[in-house]
Amino acid sequence: SEKNLNYYPNTIKVKAGQPVSISLDKSVTGCLRSFTIRDLGVAKYLKSSSDTLDFTPTKKGTFTFSCSMGMGYGKLVVE
Repeated sequence: SEKNLNYYPNTIKVKAGQPVSISLDKSVTGCLRSFTIRDLGVAKYLKSSSDTLDFTPTKKGTFTFSCSMGMGYGKLVVE
């Protein structure tokens, strides 16, 4: 969801080697719907709350996610 013009929650913990599915609810608006994790090479415009960004992280670490314009951002922690 969106809170104070940023993603909420803005830290997401996942496990390496396990599929991840991210969706954005209706509170997320504008450019924040264009969800990008640059270091993992994943990006998708999530048009509605039923759209999902699906990927499987293979390396552990902390990766920054953001909108296409870099206004909203957060961390994806892969353990």
